[in-house]
Amino acid sequence: LPQADGQNNVESNVIANETNASIRDAMGQLAPIDQQIIYMRFHLDMKFSEIAELIKLTPAATKMRLKRASNRLRELLEHAKTAR
Repeated sequence: LPQADGQNNVESNVIANETNASIRDAMGQLAPIDQQIIYMRFHLDMKFSEIAELIKLTPAATKMRLKRASNRLRELLEHAKTAR
């Protein structure tokens, strides 16, 4: 149950900050091109064809890079989670 003193908000903020830091750290371990692809796809909500044009790859190659980068990011985050 929520506490009147706002403790749940503080705990939620701490958890969110730790999660964001873990994601930033894991992203920093990816190749720069993979970081860019993830950013463009998920933050800027760009289409594969738009990303592919910018990075000079085919849409299929862009999708494959995103899939591999996402898998690697997931592995890094799982490793960070178990290392705590």
